Amino acid sequence: MLISRVTLAAIFSSGLLLGLTAASPSSANEGKPDPATESVADVEAAAKSGSVMHGSKVRRVRIHPSGTQFSLSLATNHDSCTSTNDPKRYNVTVGQGGVTQAGFEMIYAAALEALNNGRALYFYFESGTPNCYISEVFIDL
Repeated sequence: MLISRVTLAAIFSSGLLLGLTAASPSSANEGKPDPATESVADVEAAAKSGSVMHGSKVRRVRIHPSGTQFSLSLATNHDSCTSTNDPKRYNVTVGQGGVTQAGFEMIYAAALEALNNGRALYFYFESGTPNCYISEVFIDL
């Protein structure tokens, strides 16, 4: 799937969160969250649900042969990601964390956008597994 930069700009400027789970980590977290201003209540709600928010520049995107999973390696890692890989891998997989095929494709496009333009990618990931499954993604353009 090829998405133009203009299309990505429209998607992200609207504050769209990609690959949303059925139960968002925080009902108070509508629109495009800002990690710098996220409230303590938002952080606590995410922690209780097993989702952790993180943001970093993307160093590598690794697509798996199945075409239904890819992994991100980041410039900085979160301690709650227990991946044993070096560097740690944060995974996006169809069917994990509420990610659909359409959500997978949009998250992949966002990851490539962040990688190609040196921008930070912000996301929620599940801390209860060493796969660190990503469920929501956003990027500032």
